[in-house]
Amino acid sequence: MSSETTNTRPAAVATRQIENERVIVTEWRFAPGAHTGWHRHEYDYVVVPMTTG
Repeated sequence: MSSETTNTRPAAVATRQIENERVIVTEWRFAPGAHTGWHRHEYDYVVVPMTTG
């Protein structure tokens, strides 16, 4: 995907819910077509998809 196409998509919104010495919990909200952009995972992670409807 070109950067031009990526730049026209909305960005997902991240909200840090919990952060301590053992865990970081981040809630991500995705509008239709939204993306997180290029990033790295510095720690192990778990994804729990949740949808409505």
